Amino acid sequence: MRIKKSVTAPLLALVVMTLAGAVSLVDISSLQDGAGENIYLSVIILQIIIFTLPGIFYAKLRGTGYALKLNVRLIPLSRIGFSVLALLVMITGSAVWAILTHRLGVYTEYTASYFYRNYLSAGSLNTLSDALYVVTAFALIPAVTEEFLFRGILLTEYTEDPVTGGKKDDGSEGETGTNGPVCASVMSSLLYAMLHFSAENFLLFFFFGILLCTVVYVTKSLIAAMLVHTLFEIYGIFAESYVINVITGPENGLLAGFVMTTLLLLALAFLFGEGERLYHNDGVNGMAVPAYAAPEGTWLRNIGLCIISPSFLLCAGAFLAGLILL
Repeated sequence: MRIKKSVTAPLLALVVMTLAGAVSLVDISSLQDGAGENIYLSVIILQIIIFTLPGIFYAKLRGTGYALKLNVRLIPLSRIGFSVLALLVMITGSAVWAILTHRLGVYTEYTASYFYRNYLSAGSLNTLSDALYVVTAFALIPAVTEEFLFRGILLTEYTEDPVTGGKKDDGSEGETGTNGPVCASVMSSLLYAMLHFSAENFLLFFFFGILLCTVVYVTKSLIAAMLVHTLFEIYGIFAESYVINVITGPENGLLAGFVMTTLLLLALAFLFGEGERLYHNDGVNGMAVPAYAAPEGTWLRNIGLCIISPSFLLCAGAFLAGLILL
C-alpha cells in the first residue's frame, strides 16, 4: 500500500523538530574558543545534522530523480524584482510585528541576531573574515538548510500529494487531483512555525513561511527563497536591532507604527502586482500553467485532511511539548 506524502512529510519534520529540540538543550557556547572559530564550526555542523542529513536521507528514499522536483535552479532575471519585493515584505513585516509585540509586552527576538549576540562578544566583528564567518554560520547555512527542507522537500511533498475520497469526472471515487499550492504552502508553513518552538512568534514564522513558499512558486526557484532568507538573516545580524530600537522607542510611538504599516502594505501591493504581471506574461507567452493544481474549491478540505493526519498531530504534540520543556 502506498503511504501518502501528507503522512511521511510530517514524519520528516518531526525528526527535525526532535533534533532541534535536543540541540537547544546543549550549551553551544561552551565550545567557543578565544577567537570564536569553534562556535562557527559548531553551528554549521549542527545545522547540517538537523536539516540537511534528514532531508538527504528522505530524498534518497524517494528514489532517483527526486532532486529534480525541488526547483533547485537559478533565479530567472525576470523574477529578481519579485524576490527583492519579498525581502522588503519580510523586513517591514518583522518591523510591524516588533512594534505590535512590544506594545503587548510579549516581544522576543527571533532572527540570527539573537543567536549571534548570545554566543559571540560585541567585539567579534573586528575584521572582514570575522564578518564572513558570522554571515556563513548564522545566515547563509541556516537559510539554505531550512529552505532545502521546508520550501524544497516538504513543499514539494504536500504539493504533489494526491487527493483521494472525492468524485472523479466520471462519477467514480478515487484520486481527484493533488493538494495544490495553497494547501502545500499552509502545511509546510505550519511545520516551519512549529520548528521554532515560539508561541509568541508563531504567526510571524507562519507568515514568513507563506511568503517564502510564494517566492518558490512565482520564481520557480528554490535558490530564490534561499537568497531572500539569507539576506533577511543578514539584516537581522547587522541592522535589525538598531531598527527595532528606533521604531519601538517611546518617543516614536504611533508614528513609527503608522510608517512601518504603510511601508508593509505598499510592499505587499507591489509584490502582488509584480506576481500578477509575471503570471500574465507567462500566459501571453504560452508558458505552461503550474503542474499541480487542486480542483477548484477543495483547498480548504485538503488542509483539513492534512491537519488531522496522525503524523502532523504528532508534530503539533512535539511543538506543545517543546513550549513546556524548552
